[in-house]
Amino acid sequence: MVKRSPVSSEKADVVAQAIAKINRDAKHTVITTADKMPYMYHLRRPSGIMQLDIDTAGGLPAASVCCLSGPDGAGKSDLLLRYMAWQQRIYGDAACLALAHVEHQFDHFKARRLGLKIPIPDGHIEQEQYDRKYRGLPLLTKPEIADLRTGVGRFYIIPPDDMESMMQRVLDLLETGGFQMIGVDSISAMIPADFANKDLDEEQKRGAHAMNLKKFFLKYYGIGGIDNPVETTLVFTQQVSSNDAKSTAPTYMAKYMPEFAVKGGYAGRHGKLIDILLTNGGKVKKEGEADLDGKKEKITTGKVVRWELIKGKAGTHEGIRGEVDFDFNSSSNIDYARTVFVAGIKYGVLKEDKGLITWFKNGEPHKEVSRIPFDMFLQGIRENWTLDYDIRREILSAAGISCRYKDR
Repeated sequence: MVKRSPVSSEKADVVAQAIAKINRDAKHTVITTADKMPYMYHLRRPSGIMQLDIDTAGGLPAASVCCLSGPDGAGKSDLLLRYMAWQQRIYGDAACLALAHVEHQFDHFKARRLGLKIPIPDGHIEQEQYDRKYRGLPLLTKPEIADLRTGVGRFYIIPPDDMESMMQRVLDLLETGGFQMIGVDSISAMIPADFANKDLDEEQKRGAHAMNLKKFFLKYYGIGGIDNPVETTLVFTQQVSSNDAKSTAPTYMAKYMPEFAVKGGYAGRHGKLIDILLTNGGKVKKEGEADLDGKKEKITTGKVVRWELIKGKAGTHEGIRGEVDFDFNSSSNIDYARTVFVAGIKYGVLKEDKGLITWFKNGEPHKEVSRIPFDMFLQGIRENWTLDYDIRREILSAAGISCRYKDR
């Protein structure tokens, strides 16, 4: 074995001087020692769906670009708004969010149903009152109208424009460092300005789209840097299509191939940290009322939304799968409290005995939640954010996940 002498102090000084010069010439720190390199991924952005947050090591990481992919109707836009709603819940009036809304008009009422508390324009409220009156429904009361005019924190919308302009506005907002989350819904629907002036075929269009995304990431990597890291989580939604290669592959190969193909240029595939593929997992049915013959037909009450991590970094792994029930008859469609209960049972934080629930905090029964009825337990989680948050933290800990949800 060749013995190597330790680096001499003279050589170490030469290295230090060279690095100092590089940093001076760049006018900011571009090279540093490992102990001074900021680590932002410990801060996560949860969705509120407990198992999905476990699967993503606590949520989407800060200072990253993540993607929600899926076919039409899979729930990509809804999940993006749910992520934003939970940042409002965590940060309160300090919440600062933005949405680049590309595909259609922004639906304020739908966003409110998904938990995002934003003020609704007066004209929209007036139209709602008119519609209710026309359909013979109860009108909104004064307290309800007052509530619809309120919001939590700040929520900004970037209206549709060409791809270059919208992505530059996203970069400008990222530069401020003041946002917890910025969403782009959807990156697939963005149209480069070149499309308007040129007759391009599909391959050329994809190339122009990929080139703009590449330019975006080149600028994105230069934001903040080592000296002033930006904690904003940028979330794209993205359309996927059927995997054509699967339909033409031999049977023994096709069964191992994914059903959907996520398209996008090199920069898009490699720039994102986590990519969650959403798909429909079938209908949820229950027995309806008996007809005159005493027969009970099953009626559809919801659907199953499935997820799979098709790219997973920062404490996550590709291939992790899960699902959650989407209830058509519920105002918010997803029962967050039930997702906490199911995960709590799974990881031993909660115990159920004859319909009574006990919360084991640090391995011991917690006096605040010990042998209380199931319905009362769910209601307590829905109404008491501190209780909800504490149980979620305990479940994450039991799952071996260490993270935080708020800046220090």
